[in-house]
Amino acid sequence: MAVYSDSIESEFLKTVYAVRESEGQDARGNYATAATTVTHTWKGDLQPASTSDILRTDRGSDYTPTHMFYGDVPSSIPARNDVMVDGSDRYAIRNVQNWKDHIEVTLELTGV
Repeated sequence: MAVYSDSIESEFLKTVYAVRESEGQDARGNYATAATTVTHTWKGDLQPASTSDILRTDRGSDYTPTHMFYGDVPSSIPARNDVMVDGSDRYAIRNVQNWKDHIEVTLELTGV
């Protein structure tokens, strides 16, 4: 059975992963951050969002989308505020749409 990423041209195909970060206190009362991997080797097409200003205005959202990811539906679906990692770039996941044969993820580049 073909997967969505098979239809993406090789020059645009990315392999990323998603993590879920959490904060808490250790036994000494120090704050610590932990990350749990939600998806491993997630394949798809990562593109800049050319309509970010329009999306923000029309939806009245509290974020500005900077990128879109179109990819395979992973066995574990990431949630809003999980983090997609592509090399040294990190993207906050702002919206996830599961279309059964592929997934569309609205992202906001963090740390810029």
